[in-house]
Amino acid sequence: MRLGAGETKTVEIPGIIVKNPRLWWPNTYGEQFLYTAEVRVKVAGRTADEKSFQFGIRRFDYIIDGNCLTLYCNGSRIVIRGGNWGMDNGLKLDTAEDYDNKARLTAEANLVMIRNWVGQTNNEAFYAACDKYGLLVWDDFWLANPADGPDPKDEEMFVQNAIDKIKKYRHHASLALYCGRNEANPPESLNEKLKEITAEYDGTRLIPNSAGPPVGSGGGYALRDPRQYFDDVPDIILRS
Repeated sequence: MRLGAGETKTVEIPGIIVKNPRLWWPNTYGEQFLYTAEVRVKVAGRTADEKSFQFGIRRFDYIIDGNCLTLYCNGSRIVIRGGNWGMDNGLKLDTAEDYDNKARLTAEANLVMIRNWVGQTNNEAFYAACDKYGLLVWDDFWLANPADGPDPKDEEMFVQNAIDKIKKYRHHASLALYCGRNEANPPESLNEKLKEITAEYDGTRLIPNSAGPPVGSGGGYALRDPRQYFDDVPDIILRS
């Protein structure tokens, strides 16, 4: 293959088969086995570029069960226990060791998921630590509640940034789903574009609203009978 100046081409390597793979599992459900991939580009027999990264082999299924989105990994239903991770560090000074320590403490608390709230954590080491300790990542795009932040003025730029985010982190076994907006839907045109790009570049499920169907019923900001959280999620049918 030849490339001209400034030219970009997509190269796919089909037919890679792993026989009897060791699977990656969420925390408390099994082992977090990770493989290492090494990719090299050679020009005239000499290495022009190379990259090494880890990945896990697993399968996610997203099923509506009891009017709620239910996540299955490798055929097993996962009971989601976790919470929001806002800004990782106010001065953005966390090192890879800091991310590892925080993820380890989260796993030792027997939690299963971290929500990357409003996409505030954007560091390879965060995702790598979640892979290592089996912490599923609910990954937000950068839209706060409409009361807290405006809609983007340049949707095309937002979408291009979203594509970059997906391509950068999609190989991580821990990345379980994307969320379009915190506690509200994105603008309709943007929501449709986010559906398209998450399906095209990853395949992982996109949910539009962190507090609406099929993952919530408006938020839980008051003391309530715990049974309500299971009873008042609106009926919904999803097909994928």
